[in-house]
Amino acid sequence: MIKLLRLQVKTPAVIIGDLNFKPESKGYKILTGGRRNYLFDAQTSKESPNITLNDFGKSLEEGDKIDYIFIKNNVEVKEHIIITDTFDGRYPSDHMPVLAEVRIK
Repeated sequence: MIKLLRLQVKTPAVIIGDLNFKPESKGYKILTGGRRNYLFDAQTSKESPNITLNDFGKSLEEGDKIDYIFIKNNVEVKEHIIITDTFDGRYPSDHMPVLAEVRIK
């Protein structure tokens, strides 16, 4: 996978997934290595919750973000949100949905 990320390709990319690691983890740092050929986390606003793992409401710890939308190469993030809605006081999943509106340039 790391070899794929280092390709000198200019094709826009949006990568979405439950990656089971937090932003301070080694895996996150490998993917977002800061070089131009790496990925960028689409969550640009610090106002958005930083939680996606909720264990059906049993665990709501700030920083428990393990689901991501990453972008690369001429993709602009217009909006990024983590949906924290409940239905009848219950979460529909053990993870909160992550949604981004992007524009491919």
